[in-house]
Amino acid sequence: MKSNLVLDTWIVAPLINNRGGGYLNIKEVTMNQGEMACDPCHSKHEDQVIRLRKIEGQVKGVQKMIYSDRYCIDILMQIKSIKNALIKVEENILKRHIETCVQDAIKSGSESETEEKISELIDVISRFSG
Repeated sequence: MKSNLVLDTWIVAPLINNRGGGYLNIKEVTMNQGEMACDPCHSKHEDQVIRLRKIEGQVKGVQKMIYSDRYCIDILMQIKSIKNALIKVEENILKRHIETCVQDAIKSGSESETEEKISELIDVISRFSG
Protein backbone atom coordinates (compact mmCIF):
# COMPACT_ATOMS: atom_id res chain seq x y z
CA MET A 1 0.00 0.00 0.00
CA LYS A 2 1.30 3.46 -0.85
CA SER A 3 0.76 6.71 0.97
CA ASN A 4 1.37 10.11 -0.59
CA LEU A 5 3.68 12.77 0.72
CA VAL A 6 3.11 16.02 -1.14
CA LEU A 7 5.96 18.46 -1.52
CA ASP A 8 5.30 21.99 -2.71
CA THR A 9 8.78 22.56 -4.04
CA TRP A 10 10.31 23.32 -7.42
CA ILE A 11 13.58 21.58 -7.93
CA VAL A 12 15.68 23.17 -10.61
CA ALA A 13 17.87 20.86 -12.60
CA PRO A 14 19.18 20.80 -16.11
CA LEU A 15 17.83 17.74 -17.79
CA ILE A 16 21.18 16.63 -19.11
CA ASN A 17 19.84 13.68 -21.10
CA ASN A 18 17.06 15.83 -22.53
CA ARG A 19 18.34 18.18 -25.21
CA GLY A 20 15.53 20.62 -24.52
CA GLY A 21 16.70 21.16 -20.96
CA GLY A 22 14.21 22.35 -18.39
CA TYR A 23 13.12 22.09 -14.81
CA LEU A 24 11.88 19.27 -12.65
CA ASN A 25 8.67 20.12 -10.83
CA ILE A 26 8.34 17.65 -8.04
CA LYS A 27 4.84 18.00 -6.62
CA GLU A 28 4.22 14.52 -5.30
CA VAL A 29 6.45 11.81 -3.94
CA THR A 30 5.02 8.40 -3.14
CA MET A 31 6.49 6.24 -0.44
CA ASN A 32 5.91 2.57 0.09
CA GLN A 33 4.34 1.83 3.42
CA GLY A 34 7.10 1.00 5.85
CA GLU A 35 9.66 3.32 4.26
CA MET A 36 11.08 5.80 6.71
CA ALA A 37 10.69 9.45 5.94
CA CYS A 38 13.40 11.77 7.17
CA ASP A 39 12.69 13.97 10.16
CA PRO A 40 10.31 16.69 8.96
CA CYS A 41 12.26 19.41 10.76
CA HIS A 42 15.08 19.09 8.23
CA SER A 43 13.42 17.45 5.25
CA LYS A 44 12.53 20.80 3.72
CA HIS A 45 16.21 21.66 3.29
CA GLU A 46 15.22 25.31 3.13
CA ASP A 47 18.82 26.47 2.95
CA GLN A 48 19.19 24.38 -0.20
CA VAL A 49 16.03 25.88 -1.70
CA ILE A 50 17.78 29.26 -1.51
CA ARG A 51 20.73 27.80 -3.44
CA LEU A 52 18.33 26.26 -5.97
CA ARG A 53 16.68 29.62 -6.55
CA LYS A 54 20.08 31.11 -7.33
CA ILE A 55 20.74 28.22 -9.72
CA GLU A 56 17.37 28.87 -11.33
CA GLY A 57 18.49 32.43 -11.99
CA GLN A 58 21.71 31.15 -13.51
CA VAL A 59 19.76 28.79 -15.80
CA LYS A 60 17.56 31.67 -16.95
CA GLY A 61 20.71 33.70 -17.57
CA VAL A 62 22.12 30.93 -19.78
CA GLN A 63 18.87 30.86 -21.73
CA LYS A 64 19.19 34.61 -22.33
CA MET A 65 22.82 34.12 -23.36
CA ILE A 66 21.76 31.54 -25.93
CA TYR A 67 18.95 33.73 -27.29
CA SER A 68 21.34 36.66 -27.64
CA ASP A 69 23.95 34.53 -29.45
CA ARG A 70 26.65 34.92 -26.80
CA TYR A 71 30.03 33.33 -27.29
CA CYS A 72 29.91 29.53 -26.88
CA ILE A 73 32.73 29.36 -24.34
CA ASP A 74 30.99 31.93 -22.12
CA ILE A 75 27.82 29.81 -22.20
CA LEU A 76 29.78 26.65 -21.41
CA MET A 77 31.47 28.33 -18.46
CA GLN A 78 28.08 29.32 -17.03
CA ILE A 79 26.75 25.78 -17.52
CA LYS A 80 29.79 24.40 -15.67
CA SER A 81 29.10 26.84 -12.83
CA ILE A 82 25.47 25.63 -12.65
CA LYS A 83 26.56 21.99 -12.56
CA ASN A 84 29.02 22.72 -9.74
CA ALA A 85 26.33 24.54 -7.77
CA LEU A 86 23.97 21.55 -8.15
CA ILE A 87 26.72 19.22 -6.95
CA LYS A 88 27.12 21.40 -3.85
CA VAL A 89 23.36 21.16 -3.14
CA GLU A 90 23.56 17.40 -3.60
CA GLU A 91 26.51 17.16 -1.20
CA ASN A 92 24.77 19.31 1.43
CA ILE A 93 21.59 17.23 1.32
CA LEU A 94 23.57 13.99 1.55
CA LYS A 95 25.60 15.35 4.47
CA ARG A 96 22.47 16.36 6.35
CA HIS A 97 20.90 12.97 5.60
CA ILE A 98 23.90 11.21 7.14
CA GLU A 99 23.97 13.53 10.14
CA THR A 100 20.27 13.07 10.87
CA CYS A 101 18.47 10.15 9.24
CA VAL A 102 21.36 7.69 9.26
CA GLN A 103 22.50 8.69 12.75
CA ASP A 104 18.92 8.39 14.05
CA ALA A 105 18.62 4.90 12.55
CA ILE A 106 21.84 3.84 14.26
CA LYS A 107 20.79 5.39 17.59
CA SER A 108 17.39 3.69 17.40
CA GLY A 109 19.08 0.34 17.90
CA SER A 110 17.00 -1.20 15.14
CA GLU A 111 19.27 -3.44 13.11
CA SER A 112 16.90 -3.45 10.11
CA GLU A 113 16.64 0.37 10.07
CA THR A 114 20.42 0.71 10.30
CA GLU A 115 20.99 -1.83 7.53
CA GLU A 116 18.41 -0.07 5.35
CA LYS A 117 20.08 3.33 5.77
CA ILE A 118 23.55 1.93 5.16
CA SER A 119 22.30 0.13 2.05
CA GLU A 120 20.74 3.38 0.80
CA LEU A 121 24.02 5.21 1.36
CA ILE A 122 26.02 2.61 -0.53
CA ASP A 123 23.54 2.79 -3.40
CA VAL A 124 23.53 6.57 -3.62
CA ILE A 125 27.31 6.84 -3.34
CA SER A 126 27.76 4.32 -6.13
CA ARG A 127 25.34 6.36 -8.27
CA PHE A 128 27.35 9.54 -7.61
CA SER A 129 30.62 7.90 -8.59
CA GLY A 130 29.21 6.10 -11.62
